[in-house]
Formats: sequence, structure tokens, C-alpha cells
Amino acid sequence: MNRNGPSVVMPETENPAGQTTMTELVAGIVNDAQTLIKQQFAMLKAEIKDDIQQTAEASRFLGFGASLLGVGAIFLMAAAAPFFGGAGNIIGLLIIGFGLWEAWKTNRRVDLVINGPYSVAPAASV
Repeated sequence: MNRNGPSVVMPETENPAGQTTMTELVAGIVNDAQTLIKQQFAMLKAEIKDDIQQTAEASRFLGFGASLLGVGAIFLMAAAAPFFGGAGNIIGLLIIGFGLWEAWKTNRRVDLVINGPYSVAPAASV
């Protein structure tokens, strides 16, 4: 004891050999965290770049499909246009009906008749 009160003994400021200080440990943790964050950002950047490339490739196919769908819709509208008139377009409906009837007559099955000295088996009934 000294005249000002009890004396406090402070530890030495020198570090015994082979031991790390708290400051060095915290600095190492901070450095590791910074490295981890940098790696995460690099990985995120690579993933975003890959996703953008996949999206660009998919959008090309989507554009092609949309084009085919548009062409198909135009042909469907052209095929359905005569029916849009409904009962007010009786002549148009009659023309379509006669056209379908003539197409059926032209494309119906016709029995093949072979005349001659050779006999052929009869046609199978359908």
C-alpha cells in the first residue's frame, strides 16, 4: 500500500511468446468476414451473369413461339371470318356448305373395279 490507497498491479504489456492478443483475434475475424463477403459478392455476380444468359436464350425461344402463335392466329381468323357474319351472311354460309359438299364428293372413297381375266379379292368393308 502506498499513501494514496491500495496499489493496483498492472499486467505487463508485453505478450508472452506464441499467444495472440484479443485485438489480433478480432482483426483476424474481421479480415475473414471481409474475405467471405467479397467471395459472396463475386459468386452473386457470377450467378446473376449466368441467369441473364439463360434468360436471353429463353427469350429468343419465347419470341419465336410468339411469332408462330401470331401467324397461327392470323390463319385462324382468316378461316373463321366467313362464319363471323352469322345469319346475316346466308349466301356466304351456303357457298361454304356447297364447297365442303363438293370437296367431300371429290375426295370420297371410290371402289377400284378391275376387269379382266384375273380375279381380285373383294374390298374390305369400312
